[in-house]
Amino acid sequence: MASDSPSTHSVKKQVCPPNAPLSPAQAIAEAWKRETLENQEKWRRNRCGSEDTV
Repeated sequence: MASDSPSTHSVKKQVCPPNAPLSPAQAIAEAWKRETLENQEKWRRNRCGSEDTV
């Protein structure tokens, strides 16, 4: 019965590898930082343009 219990396998799956982020927030933060570099320029242009028109 021990080999039939999937609980032991589940515990191993729950353990995250050291390479993976501890929390999804970290993954979002990394992706956000990468996009921010490109978005910063776009947002600045859009904000400056909208502020100028107003």
